[in-house]
Amino acid sequence: EESAAYQSAYARLIKQGDAVGAVAEFQAFLQAYPDSSLAPNAWYWLGESYYISQEYSLALKSFGILGERFAGSSKAPDAKLKAAYCLIELKQVEQGRKALEQVIAQYPQPPVAEMARSRLRGLSLGQ
Repeated sequence: EESAAYQSAYARLIKQGDAVGAVAEFQAFLQAYPDSSLAPNAWYWLGESYYISQEYSLALKSFGILGERFAGSSKAPDAKLKAAYCLIELKQVEQGRKALEQVIAQYPQPPVAEMARSRLRGLSLGQ
């Protein structure tokens, strides 16, 4: 049941492209299964759903919760990267730049560090 609920939310986002519907399903999953082994992934995909919907403040909050509650998760580096993207989208460019630099320092391995470097280059070029 737990896995089915997660898979349903994930499919709604990835296969159906329904970010708004996925938000509701991921929220319901996290309410029902807050300590699930799938919770870090659910927090990440909830944040991604908000990001796709251009709800950057809510995305930032979701990525932050993942980072706080599940710092050792395999999704933590991706969440920190996407949190930096959210800051940039929220016009907090300097904070976003610093967050990208922290991602590179904390997670120097590809692909996360490469994505952060690429975004930093884009900011330097004024994009």
